Amino acid sequence: PSNGLFLGEQLVHEHLEVKKALEIGAGKYSPASFCLCSADLDVRIDADEIQEDEAEYLQYLISLNKLGERFRVYGGSIFEPVKRKTYDLIYSNIAQLPLPSGEEVRIHDHGGVDGWRWLSLIIEDAPQFLNSNGHLAFMVFDFFGIRQRNNNSIPSLFERLEGRGFEIIKQRLYRRGIRLGGQTHKSLPHILQIYPKALFYNEYRKTVNPLQCLKEGVPVFSDFVFILARLR
Repeated sequence: PSNGLFLGEQLVHEHLEVKKALEIGAGKYSPASFCLCSADLDVRIDADEIQEDEAEYLQYLISLNKLGERFRVYGGSIFEPVKRKTYDLIYSNIAQLPLPSGEEVRIHDHGGVDGWRWLSLIIEDAPQFLNSNGHLAFMVFDFFGIRQRNNNSIPSLFERLEGRGFEIIKQRLYRRGIRLGGQTHKSLPHILQIYPKALFYNEYRKTVNPLQCLKEGVPVFSDFVFILARLR
């Protein structure tokens, strides 16, 4: 939820001229969309969520807060529920944790072997659902490679966006601690294998060996990045 809250706060601070917005993979709490609603913006929001129970709970929260006229939730994956609609803004804090093959189906935050399973689909298809000069915003792990590749065979985020006609107009870092025993910690050997050029650091932003530091109980951090891109 904290990542989604950061996403929502950044969108509010951008003061974008948005009338229609779409959140992909809203989850049961959708903090980013509730941020937009609480900012008293004149925006109508559609949100989709593939997990039926989470979509139902989000609908309950929308009704509880009397937001039904401006905030709607649909069950389904990525753009499937809104095939005939277009938006001024599409945003997402979609699952993207890289996991070894065979494990991803058991983890809620899974993003496939390299983490790009869902985010790559959003970037690929977003242009056809955006109005002229529309914006795409999301959170992404820095170790994926933002402007440079952290794996020579996996395109950087910049390459992916540029290939679909986007330009990055805003990029902000959100420091994220790796919780000892958490899923990111458990996945670190796999992450370092997939992204050998990825950097992790201590509280003084000095690059470190994350596995060694965590083994010794030393806090380790990586960056989660807010990206705002505009369709050319």
